[in-house]
Amino acid sequence: HPQIQMWESALQDPNTVCSPAIHAAFVAWRNQQWREFQQQAEVIFHSRTNCDERGYWLFLLISSSEIQYDLTLRELFFRLWSEIPRWSQSPYCRHLRSYSEGMLAFFNCHLLEAERRFTLALFEASGIDYTRGEVRCHFHLGLVERDSLRLQQAKSHFVMAKQKADFLRWELFGKRSQVQLLGLEQDGDADFSESSAELTFLQELILSQQFLKARNLYLKLSRRNQMKGLKRGSDNLVIYLPLLLLALGHVQLSHYSLAYLDDEIFRIRYF
Repeated sequence: HPQIQMWESALQDPNTVCSPAIHAAFVAWRNQQWREFQQQAEVIFHSRTNCDERGYWLFLLISSSEIQYDLTLRELFFRLWSEIPRWSQSPYCRHLRSYSEGMLAFFNCHLLEAERRFTLALFEASGIDYTRGEVRCHFHLGLVERDSLRLQQAKSHFVMAKQKADFLRWELFGKRSQVQLLGLEQDGDADFSESSAELTFLQELILSQQFLKARNLYLKLSRRNQMKGLKRGSDNLVIYLPLLLLALGHVQLSHYSLAYLDDEIFRIRYF
């Protein structure tokens, strides 16, 4: 969509010519004036009649709430999908919606569902040669694989994300991907294959509310990581600790354990 391509360029480049209203919204975005941006973007969203154009502005609204780590606001924006007629007939809109659903699953620590949604979003983006969408999907699939301790698969996604981001000269995701690749290098040749399968099982136990079994498996994995000195395994496991403690009725301990979560992506899952 030529209009969307122009907007994507204007979002990054203040010299790109666009209407005064859209220019003002992009200035607010670049200056991280989120409330002002959201007010302007909602007006623009409702003024568009093309479903792809509405999808683009809705995607920015949802993304702005994620940048603020505000899942309540995110949910309110997500409901606006119902105001985009025939969005399901557009591959571009299907990509954006699947990607946004993947982000929500990822924030909620539902990594299996996140993987399914990001994979579907990648399929839709590839089908319309939407490289920018492919970059986002590969990067977040890399995060899912990283958190699932499938480190070789994670590396493949981050490499692909970086290559495509460099092709687009999209510095933000190029740098993000490089940071993740450097982090994976620190793990060396550690074998997480057994822990990866058990971590997936831990997720399934939590989702099915089998919290006592989940606690026992958590303790088993924690002891193994400590004995083998697997820092990556310990870091990935600890993200489930606040959720488990809360489910088992240890509210104060749950909040205390959040202090150990340095990564904002992890912390958002509990607020």
